[in-house]
Amino acid sequence: METCLSTELPKYIEVRRIKYLNKMVEQDHRDIKRVTKYTLGFNSFEAVEATISGIELHRMIKKRQMK
Repeated sequence: METCLSTELPKYIEVRRIKYLNKMVEQDHRDIKRVTKYTLGFNSFEAVEATISGIELHRMIKKRQMK
């Protein structure tokens, strides 16, 4: 852990060690895994890409993150 933090980061990246933010990311990832586990049978990458982008768009609309 210390080796990745000791490297010099660009100025716009801020390393935060706040536990609840990590939990929020994990909860988001859990929902995405739940939705995408049914899409493993696609034959082409284009179909997967379109489906996942639609799922992400739906989640952003649900969270009111659209601009």
